[in-house]
This record gives sequence, C-alpha cells and structure tokens, in this order.
Amino acid sequence: MMAWLRSVTPRDSPASCGSLRSWQDDEDKPEPGRYSIILNGEQRPVCVIRTTGLFLTRFDRVTPEMAMLEGEGDLSLEYWQQEHQRFFQREGYFHPEMELVFETFQLVEVL
Repeated sequence: MMAWLRSVTPRDSPASCGSLRSWQDDEDKPEPGRYSIILNGEQRPVCVIRTTGLFLTRFDRVTPEMAMLEGEGDLSLEYWQQEHQRFFQREGYFHPEMELVFETFQLVEVL
C-alpha cells in the first residue's frame, strides 16, 4: 500500500497531516493498524510505517504539540502554521477553519 508522500522520514517525524479535502480524494487512505510504504521524491520506496492513529482537527486548532510531532523546521507552531498555509494555498485551498486529517505512525522498517 502506498501512503502520502512525505518530505521527512518517519524517524524524524511520527506524524503527518493533510487537508480533509485531499484525503477524501485519495483512493488509498491510511487507517489505524495499516502498514504503508513511504516513497521518496523519486517515487522509490524508503520505509514501511504502521498507522497508529487518525483524527480530524481544524487548521486553527492544531496545537504546539501536534506541530512538534510533525518535526518540521524549528518545531514551533508558528513555523508549522506558516509553512502549512503556504502548502495549502499552493494546493488551491486554505482557510483557517479548514479541516485536517492528522495521522500518527511508527517506523516499522527502513528499506
């Protein structure tokens, strides 16, 4: 099973999030207990993860702890908000109250 492409390895980041809108369009959705193969930017498998949790939240309700779990930049909520707003705007949709799917996972194997 192929999961969302990630720019960081699960070793660095035990969580990821995406817009509910894009998640609903994804045919291959993660679910707790499911194993997924993570691809790098060249579409090559790099590791296997197991999803440990999924929950809905809103952009404006992401906590500093959630931002830190994603492991990006300086790990601050401010950095997370800035970069994710840019990302969602590039995707064509951003609103402070937009719904997000937050996924937690554990690294199973590096390929």
